Amino acid sequence: MLELTRQVNEGLVIGEDIHVTVLDIRADHVRLAISSPNDQPSYWEETLFWEPAEATREMQLN
Repeated sequence: MLELTRQVNEGLVIGEDIHVTVLDIRADHVRLAISSPNDQPSYWEETLFWEPAEATREMQLN
């Protein structure tokens, strides 16, 4: 895993066409802007590996 330090309005480029920029830094979260091609899918990491039954159960609890 690569660990980087960035400030607000700084970013990084992944490959040739994915750009990530730090928009805001707060005590408990970071806002990012991600620019990528329209044909490049994006997924929330915490939901990527959910089983359908687990996702349904989670929605019922909320």
